[in-house]
Amino acid sequence: MRGLFALLWLAGFVQIAIASANLFLPAKLQYHENLSRVSPIIRQILVVRCEPLPCPTPCVWR
Repeated sequence: MRGLFALLWLAGFVQIAIASANLFLPAKLQYHENLSRVSPIIRQILVVRCEPLPCPTPCVWR
């Protein structure tokens, strides 16, 4: 059972790492310049994809 908890903690840290990377990634990849050349629907998809979502992990705690 301890192994399962360790994997859950690891998954939580991976989620936090992905969320924090999404804060810096658009500037590093120059999304603003690149998105000006694509269609509006593609632009909307990428903007929504890069917005950080609230982490659902705290809802699981008792």
